[in-house]
Amino acid sequence: DSFVDMFICSEFSKDVDVNTASFYMYKPAGGKLHLTAPWDYDFAFGTYGEAMSISGLVTNTNAGNQWFKELIKHKWFVDLVIKRMTDLQPQVEKLIDDITGFGFSLKPTADANAEKWELYSNHYHSYVSWEVSSSLENYKEHVLYLNTWMSFRWSLILWELEAYEF
Repeated sequence: DSFVDMFICSEFSKDVDVNTASFYMYKPAGGKLHLTAPWDYDFAFGTYGEAMSISGLVTNTNAGNQWFKELIKHKWFVDLVIKRMTDLQPQVEKLIDDITGFGFSLKPTADANAEKWELYSNHYHSYVSWEVSSSLENYKEHVLYLNTWMSFRWSLILWELEAYEF
């Protein structure tokens, strides 16, 4: 189950760090191997390199994790992922709505921060692609970009997995 959940988390976020960093596991004595502690998504959610596109499985790229590259070769694993994603659909829709609502509640603070550091319409950090950072002119555009990216990404992953050829 932890491999299914971490695969979904990595693919949904299109985390291009998943092969090289921020990927943790544990195995209790006599127990099964578990993936754990999803974190460090600075190269994810449509902000950097290969993660900018909403399509394509990161598992099938150079950034793809070797565990997932092997597991996706098996129909039983892909079937488990599709079932789990289908079960999670209502929660993901709520998550995207919540992020948008919460994001807009942060607007005054975000605007003050952006003014201080000259963030809008500017390439403000090496972890964020120039194409993204320089094209978003205000906080509302940042929130809507994330919302749109996440909505389409979720749908495309499910579609790509359902059409996956073994």
